Amino acid sequence: MNFLAHIALASHDADAMLGALLGDFASRSEAALLPAAIQREIHLHRLVDTFTDQHPEVLAMKAGFASPARRYAGILLDIYFDLLLTRHWERWYPQSRAVMIADFYQHLQYREALLPPRLQSLLPRMVQEDWLTSYGHWAGLERAVRRTASRLSRHGEHLIAGLPHLQAQDSVLEQGFLRFYPELIQHTETQRQRLLLTSP
Repeated sequence: MNFLAHIALASHDADAMLGALLGDFASRSEAALLPAAIQREIHLHRLVDTFTDQHPEVLAMKAGFASPARRYAGILLDIYFDLLLTRHWERWYPQSRAVMIADFYQHLQYREALLPPRLQSLLPRMVQEDWLTSYGHWAGLERAVRRTASRLSRHGEHLIAGLPHLQAQDSVLEQGFLRFYPELIQHTETQRQRLLLTSP
């Protein structure tokens, strides 16, 4: 899952949302220095990714990509799922998406001293360009894919080559997401409760 989905799954608490984002940025050594509640959400972030990668709906979506884009289908779908989540936000979240995002940006800035250097350097651009909102439309999704492709060590063009498949298969992929995401919500809550019970 990409940033918006991880944050939404933790939207009950500001530091939980921070931990959900840090799952993509904090190394194990950096995470070990953070408060326990944030560490727990970093761990949960990784459980969410594992569940997503192994889910039958997601595996079927990945299989629909032609080579060589299929190798990068997981990355493409992660970003695309944020677009679909935006499209169907009200199904699962009573809070306004715009309000949640604005509050989260404020909390990121408030907690800036806790952020790993890479995220600190990205933070002004993330807020100024409003990345979390931009994932909700095709132009923003394409920019996010191109940003990601530029960070790959090789074959970033294969990632970009998968974009037409997302648009061509949008309605089919959307239906798969609508079956998958409620199961992800339930899995996340189950794992969160398990972590709370087993935390020292």
